[in-house]
Amino acid sequence: MEYKIRKHNTPISTLIKQYLDKDGGKVVASRREIEWRFNALDWRYQKQILFAFLASGKSDRDWAYRKLFVFWDNCFIPVIQDLWEMYPSEDMLTWLIIRYFPIDFLQTNYIRLDKGRNYFYLCVRMSDVKGFFIDKSRLNERDLLRIKQVLGEKLSLSYAKDLFYLLIYKYCKGVYTSRTYCTVGRDSQNQPILSILDRPIIKKMLDEIQDLGVRGFDLYFQLQDWMRTVTTEFLFLHEGTADKTWDKDEEPKMRKMQMDFCYEQIDSGYRDVWDTFDCHNQQQFLDYLDKKYEKKYQVDKKNEDMTVETTTDYFDRIISNPSMSKLIRQLDLELVDHHSSSNKEYYW
Repeated sequence: MEYKIRKHNTPISTLIKQYLDKDGGKVVASRREIEWRFNALDWRYQKQILFAFLASGKSDRDWAYRKLFVFWDNCFIPVIQDLWEMYPSEDMLTWLIIRYFPIDFLQTNYIRLDKGRNYFYLCVRMSDVKGFFIDKSRLNERDLLRIKQVLGEKLSLSYAKDLFYLLIYKYCKGVYTSRTYCTVGRDSQNQPILSILDRPIIKKMLDEIQDLGVRGFDLYFQLQDWMRTVTTEFLFLHEGTADKTWDKDEEPKMRKMQMDFCYEQIDSGYRDVWDTFDCHNQQQFLDYLDKKYEKKYQVDKKNEDMTVETTTDYFDRIISNPSMSKLIRQLDLELVDHHSSSNKEYYW
């Protein structure tokens, strides 16, 4: 049997020199090799490479920014600050500053940093800074759920559920928009789901709910089931559209059809109240939720953790979930339901 002998690795110091020699004709090849080997290199070489890429063109700077989220060191603060002055529109620069720069720098440059969703990241970073006020009306529903956890505020699953449906409601009302050119996408279990529900922010919202604890899984499954049911009913009414893609002219019409259908599937208890609000006035929705849950807490002061009731088939739902079932097998776990009236016993 013949074997092809692999070329020995070029010393990384040589590759760095070739990359820095912009007239040497080996920039592209050395860049490709450096990027491929970067994660396994010693820190002294990683640092040289990051500085070199930060001093290069935009695509190389973008690559270095992404690496810096994981390989950060305060020695990069001066160069990142200088780059921010030169390229203030490069979002990843701003995100690095918000995540890693000293708090006093964020306070001094707050007005420049406080743009769009950067506000949420500032709230996370500065949440424990004395005197810093978080304007929750500037946050979307997913970020509201997250910031309440960051602040350690009391958070019921019912509140999380309301925020989820409020997020869907706003998509149906066009407050949040995104173009899509197919009828269905895929959810986390690779099941078909209407494209209007196949949005990154909705998926992240479900992830946040899943992280709320054991009972959060039940709500997570409930909401996934709701989205799948909505999808099934839509496809039943619009037979033959499951694999349909839309062209540019069809997209607004088809998206509106999904928006209207999903709106009708939201519980009328939500719609009857929310339809009276200005969809773009987040404070109205927050005031409503605060008032709603303040009354609930007063009614049941003894209940320290107001949560949605778990369903009787809670453990079966966990076991039937492919990801959870795989995790249970890998960890060699058993589930126990001490309250079950059946003969089944599960150990967790």
